[in-house]
Amino acid sequence: MRMGWVRCRRTRLGAALALWMALGVGMAADVPAARAERAWSVSPLVSWSGEQGFGLGARLMLVGLPPARRRFLLSAYFAQEDYSSIETRYRTLRFLGRDLSLRTSAVWVDDGSVRFYGVGNDSRHDDRDDYRKENFYLSVEPGRPLRGNWEARLRLRFESTSTDLGGSEVGVGADTVAAGMFMDLRVAGVLQRDTRDVEWAPTAGSLQRIEVGHSLPSADADYWRLGADIRAWRALDYFGHWVLAGRAEVLALEGEEIPFFLMPALGARPGRGFGLHRFRDRVRTSASSELRWQPLANFGLVGFVDAGWVAPGLFREVPSRVHMGTGVGVRTLPGGRGHIVRVDGAWGGREEGWHLYLGFGHAF
Repeated sequence: MRMGWVRCRRTRLGAALALWMALGVGMAADVPAARAERAWSVSPLVSWSGEQGFGLGARLMLVGLPPARRRFLLSAYFAQEDYSSIETRYRTLRFLGRDLSLRTSAVWVDDGSVRFYGVGNDSRHDDRDDYRKENFYLSVEPGRPLRGNWEARLRLRFESTSTDLGGSEVGVGADTVAAGMFMDLRVAGVLQRDTRDVEWAPTAGSLQRIEVGHSLPSADADYWRLGADIRAWRALDYFGHWVLAGRAEVLALEGEEIPFFLMPALGARPGRGFGLHRFRDRVRTSASSELRWQPLANFGLVGFVDAGWVAPGLFREVPSRVHMGTGVGVRTLPGGRGHIVRVDGAWGGREEGWHLYLGFGHAF
C-alpha cells in the first residue's frame, strides 16, 4: 500500500495546506452591509511538501453574496523546490454599462515535478517520466445572458507551453514528443445554464455547460475540443446541513498530432483515488457523487465516489477497466466568504493505493 501526496487544483498548493487550515489564517474585510457585494477577503498560504519543501503565498479575493455581479481573484504561490504559480481572474456581469458579461484570466505556472505515465487507460506506474513544464495562458470570454438562466459566451484563449524532458524524448503511441515550445490559440463557443443558489458552496440548483471549440490556424496543432459538463446539488433537509451533489463530464479532443500535455487527464481532479494526471488520452469521461454534511457553520464532512476512464476516441467502446476511487473529506471555512479549505483522502484500489488531496473550494 502506498501513500500518495498529490497536489490538486490549478495552483497545486502542496500537502501542508493543512498547516494553513490548522492556523486558520483567513480574514475578511469589515464593510457595511450595503457594500457586502464588494467585500475583500485575504488569505495567507503557508505550506510544505516532501517534493516542494516549504512554500509561501497569498490569495486576494473579491467575493460577494449572490447575486454578486463582480468577482476578482489574485493568488501567488512559491515553493522551495521547483514550483511557482501566479493566477488572476476577473468576472463582471455588467460590462460597458450593458447587460453583457466578461470573464478574463491569466495564469503562469512553472512546475519541475510533472509526471507522465503514458497515454491510455491502462498506463502503468513503471512507464513514468518526469519533466519540467512552464505554462502561461490568457483567456478572454465575453458573454450575453439568454432566457431561463442560460448564457452564451465566446472564449478566446492563448496558451504557451515550454517543456524540458531532461534531454530525452517521450513516446506517445507512434509519435515522439521532444522538448520545446508549443503555442496554442483556440476559439470556442460556450452555452451555460446556472441555477445555483450560492456559487461557491451550492446547496440547491444545477449547472449545465456545453463547449465546442477549434484551434486557430496560427496554433501548433489542428484539433477540435468538445465538452459537456452537468452538475447538480440537492439539500436533503430544510436547513441545508445535508447536501447530495453529483457531476458527470465528457471532454474530447479530435485532431492530428495532439501533444500529450494537452490531452484530458484523469487523476486528482477529477478522479480522486489516483495521482495527479494519472491517465491521459484524447477523451476523458468522469462522474462524481458526494454526500456533504455540515454540522457546524465553519466545519463539514464529505463522503464521495469518483469514477472515470480515458479513451483514444469519442465514439469508442467503454474500456473494460473503469477507474474508481472512494473516500472521505473535511471542509473548513477559516476566513472570509468563498474560502473553503478541502482535505480529501481516497482509496484507488490495490494498485493505486491511498492518496491525500489538499486545496481550496469544493471538488465541484
